[in-house]
Amino acid sequence: MKNLCAFSDEELMLRIQKGDRKYFEYLYDRYQNKLFNFIYRFVGDREQAEDLMHDLFIKVIESTNQFDTNRKFSTWIYALSINLCRNEIRKHSNRKQLIEENFVIENFMNPDQQENIDKKTFKNEVHKYLETLNEENKSLILLRFHEDLSIPQISTIINLPEGTVKSRLFYLLKKIAVKLNAFHPSN
Repeated sequence: MKNLCAFSDEELMLRIQKGDRKYFEYLYDRYQNKLFNFIYRFVGDREQAEDLMHDLFIKVIESTNQFDTNRKFSTWIYALSINLCRNEIRKHSNRKQLIEENFVIENFMNPDQQENIDKKTFKNEVHKYLETLNEENKSLILLRFHEDLSIPQISTIINLPEGTVKSRLFYLLKKIAVKLNAFHPSN
């Protein structure tokens, strides 16, 4: 028998679809921390993220037969998690902080700038700006810079053409750069 670590996510899902639910535990173990962190960054509340994680994996169990094992499991589960997060945010009229305190600011600065900038002030300004973004733009930022997903993966997850994803990321980063222009070393 093949070592369980050697099974791909898709192979595990195929076995789960065939009725062997014990493989679900292995998928859960592979994704629980990464998805919890993603969801937490999206909704900004630990308790809410825990509830959404629970809901997500119930959805995975309920939708097992809807998964196409010829596609990537990671793309499918991220799409499910984004939809759950968006629905949860829409349910709440008062928006909570949507980005965790430890947003990776290094993605917006070159190494020379990192040494010269008051990171705390910069991080606070980044958070303020990101809180003003709509759910789709937040998804783009989180998937690209926190989850380090490729443009094709993001395209599949949010169901937009790759060119649109590239374009939106480009213009979004350009807006962020303008908004944070005061932190440019020449200023």
